[in-house]
Amino acid sequence: MVHGHACQNLMIGDDDRICLISDRHSGIISAINFVPAFQFPRGVHRFCLRHICSNFNKKFNNIQLKDLCWRAGAEQNVRKFDRILEEIRGLNEETFNWLQRIDKAQWTLSHDGGWRTGILTTNMSECINGVLKGSRRLPIMAIAQMTLSRTVQYFLERQTRCHRMMNNNQQWADYAFKLFESRQGEAVHHIVQKFDYNQQSASVLTIGLTGQGSRTYVVKLKHYQCSCGKWGNHGIPCSHAIQTCRHFGVNASNFVPPYYSIQAYKKTYEGV
Repeated sequence: MVHGHACQNLMIGDDDRICLISDRHSGIISAINFVPAFQFPRGVHRFCLRHICSNFNKKFNNIQLKDLCWRAGAEQNVRKFDRILEEIRGLNEETFNWLQRIDKAQWTLSHDGGWRTGILTTNMSECINGVLKGSRRLPIMAIAQMTLSRTVQYFLERQTRCHRMMNNNQQWADYAFKLFESRQGEAVHHIVQKFDYNQQSASVLTIGLTGQGSRTYVVKLKHYQCSCGKWGNHGIPCSHAIQTCRHFGVNASNFVPPYYSIQAYKKTYEGV
């Protein structure tokens, strides 16, 4: 059984590329190597970070290092990822070498290239176990009836949620809406320095609330990219991109992918 999920990555317009996330079971890896749909550039295979950290801790039995392993995999910025990895190396060279043997693109957000759309684990597929909890020991007909009943309930709850979002005149589903709103608030603390109108690119300075920790990031609107890594990983413009859009007089909401829209959410749960 493949404990993973496939997700379509619709960064710009219609895109049928596939990203499969699973554990590192050798049988899964061997099978995927024979499926053209999961070969780049059509698709990619990524590893569940929770399984990576579990295997890591099973081998080295160190909670501190396990936490650092998770932080490294979840980090979106390459520079910060390298810093965490060096911290791991300073604590235990063997653990560093173990992680180095795994393709960074397969377990880290910072080197993923946006395929995972920010999804770190296989929890999305395994959550169905929660929907069907308690049904495994029932007779087969009862299992079928419970599966149907709970699936219908699952869809109805999300239809209700959809109506609530539509009544609130939200443009996107809750996750994207809240994240975009949060990043809009962060953007006011950024300063656009160097810029190129023709290329729609800019250098953006971030200023910490205490005046410390200032960083400069490069935004390329035409390529849907920011050097911070956040935009590419989730598809939602980061605060640096939003401030760049303001500078160029561009509506940043136009860069949010259509799969986050209320219409897409509604279509997902409207049933047959």
